[in-house]
Amino acid sequence: MDEMITCSPEFIYETVSEIRDANYRLVQIHCTNVKVGNTDGYEMTYTFDKEYVLKQVRTIFSPNFVLNSVSSLYEFAFLYENEVKDLFGVNFRNLTIDFKGNLYQTALRSPMRNTEVDEVGK
Repeated sequence: MDEMITCSPEFIYETVSEIRDANYRLVQIHCTNVKVGNTDGYEMTYTFDKEYVLKQVRTIFSPNFVLNSVSSLYEFAFLYENEVKDLFGVNFRNLTIDFKGNLYQTALRSPMRNTEVDEVGK
């Protein structure tokens, strides 16, 4: 049975570390725009797999929050996180390989950042 875990952004690293210690593999990291109260924010969903069972960890945070990178837990996560950084403008702490906003060359900085998003839960 698949599982969805809601996590405070302050504890994303610890939560993902526990999942890694349970031998789950990282499948993907997804980001989307949401409203956090009256402010634009982000929703990040980390998806893991073990024996064809998916486990997802979701966190919602404001644009000024600096999220802890999980790239020290899953090496290739640096690609997902750099992509999210380039396209959405999300900042990460302790990113193992940081392209500093240059993984993608785009005409606009953070082109996926949308200021007109729906309220969380609506």
